[in-house]
Amino acid sequence: MKKAILYCRVATSNNANKALDLQEQNTRDYAALCGFEVVNVIKEIGKKQDGFEKIYELIKHYKIDAIIAENLSRYSRSTSKIINFVETLTAENIKTLMVADGDLQNIIPLLKSMK
Repeated sequence: MKKAILYCRVATSNNANKALDLQEQNTRDYAALCGFEVVNVIKEIGKKQDGFEKIYELIKHYKIDAIIAENLSRYSRSTSKIINFVETLTAENIKTLMVADGDLQNIIPLLKSMK
C-alpha cells in the first residue's frame, strides 16, 4: 500500500485545535479515497513551518509516496517556498497532494510563471 504523511497547519492559535482536527479528518478521508496508508500526521500552529523539517526527516527514514495537505495555503503562502518544497519532494518521487487543489506538481509551472 502507498504511504502518506498528512500535513496540517494553521497560522494562528484561534480555535487551532478544532481547525487542525478538521484538516486532519479531511486529509485522512482524502488519503483513504486515494488508497494511502497514513503513517504520520504533522500538525503545527504558526508561520514558522517547522513541519517541513519534520517531513524531510521522515522521508529519510521511511518510504513515503505522498504528502497530503488540505489546500495550497497550508503548505505555505510563499510561492518560492512551495516551489522548493515540491521540487525537493519530486526529486525523491514523492507527490505533494491537496484535498482542495489536487496534485501540486501539476501547478508548479503556473507558480513559477507568477514569480
